[in-house]
Amino acid sequence: MSIEWEFYLWDKEVTATDAEINLVETELGIKFPEDFLAVAKYHQGKTPEPCEFTVGSCSDVFNHLLHFRSLGEYKEYSILSTKNALAHYLPQNHIPFAGTPGGNFLCFVYENEESPYVAHVNHELPINDKDCITKVAASFEAFIHEISES
Repeated sequence: MSIEWEFYLWDKEVTATDAEINLVETELGIKFPEDFLAVAKYHQGKTPEPCEFTVGSCSDVFNHLLHFRSLGEYKEYSILSTKNALAHYLPQNHIPFAGTPGGNFLCFVYENEESPYVAHVNHELPINDKDCITKVAASFEAFIHEISES
C-alpha cells in the first residue's frame, strides 16, 4: 500500500524551498535525512493516509508533517517554532518533524554522524520517564514503510 498525502494546514500545494530548508538546518545545526526531504519538501503541512504506527505495545497516529516556513500562516506548525516551544523539554539532539492528534511529537534523534532514528515523544510524561521517548524506527524510510503497511 502507498501513502496518500492529504491537505491539512493549507488547501493548496506549498512546496518548501531549498532556502527554507537550509535556514532550518543551519539554525538547528543538523542535516535532515535525504529520504525525509524527498517527502517533506513536497508534503509539508499535510497528513498521511494511512497514518497509524506502533509505539511500544500501543499505537498512535501521524497527524501532520511540520513545515519549514518560519514566518506567515501556521508558523506554530513549523519545525523551528515547535523546537523552540519544546526547548525546555526536549533534549537538544531531538528535532520534531511531525505531530499527533494528542499533542505528542515525532522527532529525529541525532546521536552520531549517522542518520538519525525516529522517536515518539509523549508530552504527558516527564522527559526522564522511560516511556516518554520511544524509538519507533531506525530511519524515516523505515517509519514510512511501517505506516504504509498499516
